[in-house]
Amino acid sequence: MNKNLHWVNAVRILCMIFVFFNHSEIYCNYYIESLDKIYQPFFVNAFFFVSGYLLFRKQLNDDVIRLHTKEWMSNWGGQYLLNVLFKLVIPSLFFAFLIHFPKVYLRGMEFDENELIADTLLGRSTWFTSALTVAQLLIFVLLLFRVKNIWFYTVSGFILLLSANFIYDSGIVFYNDNLVPWHYKAGMSAVVVMSFGGLYSIYEEKIDSFLRGYRIIPIVILFFICAFICKDNVCLNWGPITLKSLSLVILGSYCFVRLCKLLPQKKFIDYWGVRSISLYFLCGAFPNAYAILFGKIMTPSLGMLFVVFLSSFITVVGVAYLLNEYLPFVYDLRKLKKDNSTK
Repeated sequence: MNKNLHWVNAVRILCMIFVFFNHSEIYCNYYIESLDKIYQPFFVNAFFFVSGYLLFRKQLNDDVIRLHTKEWMSNWGGQYLLNVLFKLVIPSLFFAFLIHFPKVYLRGMEFDENELIADTLLGRSTWFTSALTVAQLLIFVLLLFRVKNIWFYTVSGFILLLSANFIYDSGIVFYNDNLVPWHYKAGMSAVVVMSFGGLYSIYEEKIDSFLRGYRIIPIVILFFICAFICKDNVCLNWGPITLKSLSLVILGSYCFVRLCKLLPQKKFIDYWGVRSISLYFLCGAFPNAYAILFGKIMTPSLGMLFVVFLSSFITVVGVAYLLNEYLPFVYDLRKLKKDNSTK
């Protein structure tokens, strides 16, 4: 990755660290409310933000967006769909199925084929990659119109957000589960966050130049004030996102990005930033398992929370490293073909 985009890797790996912390809070049943108010507006949303930054930075490039639909589909568009399939859909299905049975056993649940279908084929247990898949497919449809103006995608994102809120409010449910298929409402809401990432990719220099030095301080202070005042939901998979909470999401994501731009370039950050999704697929299983294990000898407390968080994160880094180095095709089946071709 271009050195100037090192901050993107920093955003992605730090988002994953917060995801592990959040899951540890949930499974330990111990919450640090003051900290939650600060990180929840951006800890996953910033990942959508930078995903949109990279996506629109590439797709709205003059050499790409000028292509007619048929020409684009034969190259960039076709590759776009293949990446969604092989990097998001297939790994999500694989890890959801792999983790489902140990999860049922650890939680003392009875096997239910309907639960298996919901967790795997319908994407319930992998909400982030499910929502990201839906969001990317919706943006793909918008890209078929071959419009270069980023505001077309932003306005479309707002329409999708309002549509998702309408579906939430109307009580429409499929398969007797509000989260399926594939957390589609969160995916619809995520499009507008990704479009703001696209806006940032276009106006990045102007925005950062204007908000340089002391000028960023009021923005950060405003974020902290809003984070503690705002009572609306800021997590895409929890329910409707109001315009008020969306403002907080975008503000928080931008402040987080600016913070990450100050971080030095490190091999750990660059390695895991590119492979951050591989950590996500195990970010629920290990905090859950360790919370059950340590819960036998500890009561819910700050100490237990950090033991579960650190243990699960370190373990997953180790497991994901082995998978990335020796079985990389579990994250992209196309690598299996490449490995065979080199033998």
